Amino acid sequence: MSIGHDHPRPDTGSWLDDAACRGADLNLFFPTKGNQSQWQVEAAKAICAECPVVEPCLNEAMGPPLEPYGIRGGLTFDERRNLRRRKQYAQKRRMA
Repeated sequence: MSIGHDHPRPDTGSWLDDAACRGADLNLFFPTKGNQSQWQVEAAKAICAECPVVEPCLNEAMGPPLEPYGIRGGLTFDERRNLRRRKQYAQKRRMA
């Protein structure tokens, strides 16, 4: 598996500058349907696992609105949606 760094991005002055995915092949973070998708998800999550700014990335992806595409903050869209539902459920229980 090759993780390319062929998408250089200019400094933004934000947490994005420290992201492990900065300069990585962004196609990894937007898996295709089919046979390649699982290795793309695993490769993207491996980058996120080493990222020093995974928390702000996930916070941004959680919205509002919930980011519907790609691997963000180490989670797929479905994983982020499930996390949001669990948080909302827990909040409702605390308020009841």
